[in-house]
Amino acid sequence: MGSVDGSICRKGRFRHSDEASSQAGRISFLIAPVRLCFSMFRVLLLFLIYIPAVVLAGPAIDIEIKGIEGEYRDNVLNYLDIEKRKDNENFTVTWLKRLHAKAPDQIRAALEPYGYYNPDIDVSLTEKDGEWFAVYDVNLGQPVKVFKVDVSLIGPGAEEPILKQAVSAFPLKVGDILDHQHYEQGRSAIIEAASGYGYVKVKPEKAQVRVDRENNQAEIELAIDAGLRYYFGEVRVQQDFLDEDLVEDYITIESGKPFLNEDLLRFQQGLMASAYTSSVKIEPKFEEAVDDHVPLDVSLVPNKRHRIAMGAGFDTDRGPRVSGRWTNRRLNRYGHHSEVTFKFGTTQRELKGSYFIPVYNALTDRFATSARYEYEETSSTERETTEGELAFVRRNLNDTYLAKLFLQFFHETYRAGIQPETTTNLLPIVGGTLRFSQMEESLFPQRGHNLFGDLRGATSALLSDTGFLRLLLRGEYFYPLGSKGRLNLRTELGTSWVEKFLLYPVSLRYFAGGASSVRGFGYKDLGPKDPAGNVVGGKHLVTGSVEYDYRFLDKWAAAVFVDAGNAFSDTFEKLRLGSGLGFRWLAPFGSLKVDVALPVDESLMLENVQVYIGFGAVL
Repeated sequence: MGSVDGSICRKGRFRHSDEASSQAGRISFLIAPVRLCFSMFRVLLLFLIYIPAVVLAGPAIDIEIKGIEGEYRDNVLNYLDIEKRKDNENFTVTWLKRLHAKAPDQIRAALEPYGYYNPDIDVSLTEKDGEWFAVYDVNLGQPVKVFKVDVSLIGPGAEEPILKQAVSAFPLKVGDILDHQHYEQGRSAIIEAASGYGYVKVKPEKAQVRVDRENNQAEIELAIDAGLRYYFGEVRVQQDFLDEDLVEDYITIESGKPFLNEDLLRFQQGLMASAYTSSVKIEPKFEEAVDDHVPLDVSLVPNKRHRIAMGAGFDTDRGPRVSGRWTNRRLNRYGHHSEVTFKFGTTQRELKGSYFIPVYNALTDRFATSARYEYEETSSTERETTEGELAFVRRNLNDTYLAKLFLQFFHETYRAGIQPETTTNLLPIVGGTLRFSQMEESLFPQRGHNLFGDLRGATSALLSDTGFLRLLLRGEYFYPLGSKGRLNLRTELGTSWVEKFLLYPVSLRYFAGGASSVRGFGYKDLGPKDPAGNVVGGKHLVTGSVEYDYRFLDKWAAAVFVDAGNAFSDTFEKLRLGSGLGFRWLAPFGSLKVDVALPVDESLMLENVQVYIGFGAVL
């Protein structure tokens, strides 16, 4: 029929003795060698892939450190090359043995910072069934102890009491174990104290730690030259987008005062907190110092005028919502700025515009005017509130303190239970607000507090439909319980005197119940009721909450809580109790909160279970 001439992986050359051979026969002889060629190619490819993988797979090794624990053991593992290289794809037995031989010296180097210069180290390297075992048994031995400490200040600052105090606080004394970390901390503390007190060119003149390994003794000699003490000179600001008088208000540096780094930092933070600038560069000109007074060159870069932020969220009390904020950081050269915010949800909507003018101390003080519209609907009430406000606001740079005095013009149309639709005007409302807060920066803060107080009132002797005086106090406190737990205590107290309660707006009345009040009850479901059983709000409020949160994973925490409280008017209402469990998902852009609660004083029925879900995220 035909024959294949040449290699099976080359195209065949055929001779035919029978001209009548079929076309199908020719095709079959052409295809068969090609298929076989591809099959052998695939086998060869797999072989080439598999064999290097087997060759490159390093020997399995188990490393065991005996005799030391904690930070000693952790530091040894950080020093050991055999630990750092064991997962390398090119790791070989030869390499393993070479690194194992270096291990004793690396272990000694890892223990020297803690004062152990002469440890006894027994090592072994064995192999069983293809797996290697490296064991390092460490006996720390006697530590090196300090037998002489000579720490001194030289130069003009040697007699400064605050610097002498830093020297006397040097953490290593005669008889102490030579801990190099303590040595570095003590040296840095003296340098920081000097530089923070105006000796900005402080430097170690001599810094020696001499170790006698044979006798396990060490000698410390540290001489620090404080240099000259510098003072602040002229502040020269380079910018072209703000009025010079406004910039002057932000200059907290006083010429002639000692050159302190903390004062420089406070000056820079104040300029950044204004939101007028995107960057602040402060350059001390020591080469231009006259009589040790250092001029400062300050360069300001303007921030973008407009900032727009959008957000979305959901909670059981108010349902889904979207929100937005538009800020104009710099309306003019005098620092005027504005803000427009909105919130839109199924049961609550709000639109607010504000205008701010720096006054007195531009760092902290603002004159603010605003107009606000809000709509809210609950199971028993419905209201539309419109108000205008003139206010003086003072807050610190860290926003841990706020004080506000305000004058409001208030108009509200509302329905409460069976009461017909009512409109109330309060012209004007006079009041003040105080807030103090301090919270550690964390997704799961374990320490902190937040205190809030608001007092406001109006009189019918002017243009108000009714007179009232209203006080609200709110507090929250976090206290750590263990490394992963915290106790969260919360309370809200309110009281008011009202001349005509039927003309008292719903937004000023007190209600209890809901995710941020007394869990186990619906949103604003607790308070005085009308004859038809509708909750219409009261004059007084008492609530409290005790919650324990435990962070069982990096971004997850569980909670158990008990809440109590109620709103009432002329007759004190029974305090209602609710308790339950919750979970929190922690994230920088928002958090998810789920609580399940039951009223304690009601029967355990499914219909009484309240589930609270809250989520908020910045887009």
